[in-house]
Amino acid sequence: MPGRFYAGRSAEARRAERRQRLLDSALALFGEAGYPATSIERVCAAAGVSTRNFYEEFPSRAALLTTVHDRVSRQLLSAVTTALAATAGEPFDRRIAASATAYLTVIGTDPRTARLSYVEIMGVDEEVERHRLRWRERWVALYCAEAQWSDPDSQDVRWGALALLGAMRELGYEWSRSPEGRSLEDVVEQIVRLARCTLRPA
Repeated sequence: MPGRFYAGRSAEARRAERRQRLLDSALALFGEAGYPATSIERVCAAAGVSTRNFYEEFPSRAALLTTVHDRVSRQLLSAVTTALAATAGEPFDRRIAASATAYLTVIGTDPRTARLSYVEIMGVDEEVERHRLRWRERWVALYCAEAQWSDPDSQDVRWGALALLGAMRELGYEWSRSPEGRSLEDVVEQIVRLARCTLRPA
């Protein structure tokens, strides 16, 4: 049975549009006012969506947070993997620089993404923490694979990848808050130096 249409749009299209408005409003509010200060009612008001419609899409405020974090994280991962693919066969330093540039460009384009990724996702509850750690493992796996690609004889660099991720998080957050303090190139150079130590230990 064909779906019903309202003002020329299907019910499915209208629902997808409501969901997108909720996600956009959540990123704006979580990334500016912060997660603790942002109620479901506040998100709904900003999105022009009823609370009934909210619960048709998300079981809880925490579920909305992890969905927005998924969206930001996928954007970051896509930018980094695209940069690594574009530098296939090039030296280690060049590949790390390209991936760091892509990562920081996404973070720096919208500081709300940095606050969401580095601050608001932390310490919410056990379920959100498991979600965060799953994403962390994806990043660890990516940089461990990069170390192995660069040096097939490299040993286990998991701890090194964790250290690099921590440094990138802090540098990315600081730079997103005050990009005028350091150039993108300066921050990328610092990340490359750290990657040499953590992913290619002597």
